[in-house]
Amino acid sequence: MSDIVTARTFGWMEQSFRDKRAAGRKLLVPYITGGLTGWEDALRAAAANGADAVEIGLPFSDPVMDGPVIQLASQRALDGGATPVSILEQARSLDVGIPLAVMCYYNTVHHAGHERFAASLVSAGICAAERRPTSLSRGLWHMEQYCTSRRFSP
Repeated sequence: MSDIVTARTFGWMEQSFRDKRAAGRKLLVPYITGGLTGWEDALRAAAANGADAVEIGLPFSDPVMDGPVIQLASQRALDGGATPVSILEQARSLDVGIPLAVMCYYNTVHHAGHERFAASLVSAGICAAERRPTSLSRGLWHMEQYCTSRRFSP
């Protein structure tokens, strides 16, 4: 496969942010918990109303590093049957024209395996990941290596 990476994969968010900041713009990046009823419509509305990117939260059963609002939203999503796999499946249909990122706990990355997790993000149109705890850098490095060593289409 080619080492060329399409614009909607790794690096798209960073370049988009740099371009907008260079033009003197401030950035708006809302957080939406994936799996909640109506989360896809909320994401589309955010994109249609000026969001520069959206961070999709992948709910986790023990969100100790999140505040009470995100903890409650995560629990509601999990109670409704949301899983990382189901959220990424739903994200595949989101064609909003702005970068999408996920926020997740490292346990989710580790459970799936670094390469498999990175591949699932890219195939869902996700171009960035923030994972907690952030002191574990191997998973992000692996995603960068995975995304830059293959060619992906949005």
